[in-house]
Amino acid sequence: MSLATDFLQEWINKAAQREPSITRTTAQRWPQIGPPPHFKPGITSYGWGINGTLVKDSSGHAIGLKFSRIEVWFSDRGLNLDSPPPDSGQQFLGTNADREEMTFTISGDAVKLDVKLTTWSNKPFSRSTTVFDEFSNQLVFFNYPAAGPDPVTALLVVSFADTGAFGWV
Repeated sequence: MSLATDFLQEWINKAAQREPSITRTTAQRWPQIGPPPHFKPGITSYGWGINGTLVKDSSGHAIGLKFSRIEVWFSDRGLNLDSPPPDSGQQFLGTNADREEMTFTISGDAVKLDVKLTTWSNKPFSRSTTVFDEFSNQLVFFNYPAAGPDPVTALLVVSFADTGAFGWV
């Protein structure tokens, strides 16, 4: 077991009592360096979901958490990339949310993440990590797929919270 799997197991145990929520964020650099005025900001995302459910194996043992509806916003929607962003730049536009479904399972010494993108892509993918940041109490995934057509990968950071059952507004 790793610190990452210990962390997930702790949340699996908590989820048996109260449904957890999730907050996730990504950071992705711009793939090239260019001279002004061609300002090219990196892309970040912010997302959250509620009502995480237990994932069970064929024997009925809880082995993970599934968040079926995560709302995700990206930072670069609506920007003019030919100049630095204004004070209100890098907006996370509320009307442009995407959806993800994330399932976290214990897989040996790693936490396996299966992602199904329900808005902007139908290509599911998986990533694994053994990285857990003790100071921030968060899972860290490297080599997360890029947002957009560029081949640059992102960093994903995931937090869980003990929030109980909520309904969608």
